Amino acid sequence: MLALLVAIQFLPERFPYMLLNIAYVIVAYAIALKFQYGKQEITDSDRFAFHSNWRVVGLSLLCFVASLLVVVVLGFSIERILVLANWDFG
Repeated sequence: MLALLVAIQFLPERFPYMLLNIAYVIVAYAIALKFQYGKQEITDSDRFAFHSNWRVVGLSLLCFVASLLVVVVLGFSIERILVLANWDFG
């Protein structure tokens, strides 16, 4: 992932950036295959259990709202700092 972020800086303007998205998806898929447990592994394990879909949806929404709040607060904070420093947005 870090290599992709570094590579972006050296790519030409007319580079098809969809290739970077595809590379990101392939890397994420490989990581998920390597580290995620399968259904049979979860069933056989004493350490893990299945949860309802509603619990998963609720926790996902909670994490989304928390992330959104962090992004909004940071965005407004950075904007306020730049305004106080008389930064020209133009």
